Amino acid sequence: MTKLSVEKLSKEFPTPAEPLRVLTEVAFSLNSGENLSIVGPSGCGKSTLLHIIGTLDTPTAGTVELDGINPFALVPKELAAFRNEKIGFVFQEHYLLPQLSAIENVLVPCLARGRATSEQVDRAKLLLKNAGLTERENHRPHEMSGGERQRVAVARALILNPVLVLADEPTGNLDQDTAEQIGTLLIQMQKNESAMLICVTHSNELAQRFDNAKRLDHGKLMDSNSTATATGK
Repeated sequence: MTKLSVEKLSKEFPTPAEPLRVLTEVAFSLNSGENLSIVGPSGCGKSTLLHIIGTLDTPTAGTVELDGINPFALVPKELAAFRNEKIGFVFQEHYLLPQLSAIENVLVPCLARGRATSEQVDRAKLLLKNAGLTERENHRPHEMSGGERQRVAVARALILNPVLVLADEPTGNLDQDTAEQIGTLLIQMQKNESAMLICVTHSNELAQRFDNAKRLDHGKLMDSNSTATATGK
């Protein structure tokens, strides 16, 4: 079974006075098919935590292990391949390429390995179908609504069968009804793929729909209903 293990993860940023500690000994684990939401006030370090887990940033201390591998022990080329193969990202902004159609945008992660295969094209079509976008395959981003563009982004995150999907405020730019639809789609498709999913969000409504919910406060991760300041596991 694929597992994500985060142990005693800390992050500091240098300042003229003293280091600014954003994360303090964060620890948790996930297994295949499980999902986790993380809520917290703006500036509490939610996105920083997600970026470290996604290997877009490095920790000051502590470890991240995904599928038995410590990504920070890899050389840059190996790390880029690891990130491409193992991790899918959904951001608050969809970051679709405006000159490409929906299906071409879904296939972008495949281009790191060369041209998309016929199997990958078939998978892209299936993912768009599951996202309710079969009729939008050949539409460019400006021809789609905000919710439809975010659905394409979800499909793109899943195209390479990642073991871990990271969502950073995926409904932050959407109205309430569309946000609810995207939340449902994200969890449903994650379950269908048996992937792990971590979502950081300001939305308590979205967070409560996840199997596990935690809160990040003053750099420490705890159960969402806890008022303690100790690191949560």
